[in-house]
Formats: sequence, structure tokens, C-alpha cells
Amino acid sequence: MICFDLEFYVPRRDRESSRTSLRVNPCKEGHHLLGGVFVNISRNPQKKIPHEKFFNSFWVWREDPSYNPLTNYKKAERSVLAKIYDFFESSWNYSLKQKKNNLYNRKKTRVKQITLGTGIARVDLPFLFIRSQKYHIAPDDQLFRAYLAGFPIDLTNVGLGLIDKVKSVKDIGPIPTSELMQICGINKSKESGKVVWNFVDNKKYANIEKRTIEEVKVNVRLYQCFFRKKMNQKYDET
Repeated sequence: MICFDLEFYVPRRDRESSRTSLRVNPCKEGHHLLGGVFVNISRNPQKKIPHEKFFNSFWVWREDPSYNPLTNYKKAERSVLAKIYDFFESSWNYSLKQKKNNLYNRKKTRVKQITLGTGIARVDLPFLFIRSQKYHIAPDDQLFRAYLAGFPIDLTNVGLGLIDKVKSVKDIGPIPTSELMQICGINKSKESGKVVWNFVDNKKYANIEKRTIEEVKVNVRLYQCFFRKKMNQKYDET
């Protein structure tokens, strides 16, 4: 299972001009992928968070030292997208190889392509598909298979099922990450993703990298929190 978190850049002209709360749009000029952090984790929620040395980070400023969010980002973004695609493909191929080597599963060589994160079904996975398609990173059918044909566990949606009581129908919907963290007792502050745009404007790239690694760790902790509870509840009922 791939747990990941992406960061994007939105030009100043579009930061307050949206009909929804979502500002970033992969189809608009100037909007682009900055990069992200990825790690393969076990589906077993009892497992520990992998050490940072197993995290994979891809960033536009690492690909091109002359990266500029307004005038020079396309070459670096394409390179980042290619590396992310390769990471997804190698992860799925490894899982497929492991299953083929299992004596009990030789006749069934398909694997469940599971991705994990917050907001990934709404933003991250469609963004990867659309931008990769724009740059012709791979044939469309392969991009669809890599990013959209799997099973995303979007924690903002899963979290709704953990709320004991919904006070109003207006409350039915994805749960903000900050609220999910409260439910699971994770005592960390959660800044808006919009802070990343200011970091880019001021070339504070190290801040973005550190922030994103912590976001991935939080995602793993939320997964552990949610599904340990679910598994324990099922066990107690039987």
C-alpha cells in the first residue's frame, strides 16, 4: 500500500478566485505539481511507521536548481511526474511479483492497488493523472491503471464513519485532517496547505519538504488509529 502526500503551486491570481474551497486546478495555466513524499507500508495497522530512510521524496527544485514557479517549472515538473509514475509502477510490480511467488495464489496474479492519504481521491490522484497525461509521461491507459484504477483509502472520507453522532445533515461529508487528528489524539498543529504557496514564493523549500514528511507520518498514524479501532471492534463482537 502506498501512503503519500503531494504539494501544489497556485499562482497569486487564483488564490482567492474559486467557486469552491479548492484553489488548485491541474487544468489551469501556472498551476503545477511541486512534488511529494511516498512510502510503501503494510496494510496491517499494527505495524510501526517506516523509518524516514524508506521515504521517497521528489521535488521540482531538486530536479532543476533554476526552478521558478512563474517562469520555469515545466521541465522540473515533468521530471518529478516521471519519477512518481516509476515509483507507482515499481510498487505495483513488486506486489505482483510477491503474489506470484506465493504458492497459494499462483492462479490469481492480480493485486489490490491501494493508496492511502487525506484528500487523495478528490485532488492528488486526479492531479497526477491529468498532469502526467499533459506531459505524455506514459500512454493514457497505463496512467489510468497506475492512478485511477486502484482503491484509494481517503482518510477524510473514512473519518466520517468514526463520528459518534452527526448533529446536522450539513455535517455529512469529508472530515478535515485537523479534526481527524483530534479524534485520534494526535497532538500536532495542522496548518492550511495554502502556507506552501508562500513557502515557494520565498524559496523556503526545506520547510515544504519537512512539512510533507510529517504529513505522511500523520496519515500513517490516522490509518493505524482508524483500523485498529475497527479491527478491535469486530474482534470484540465475535
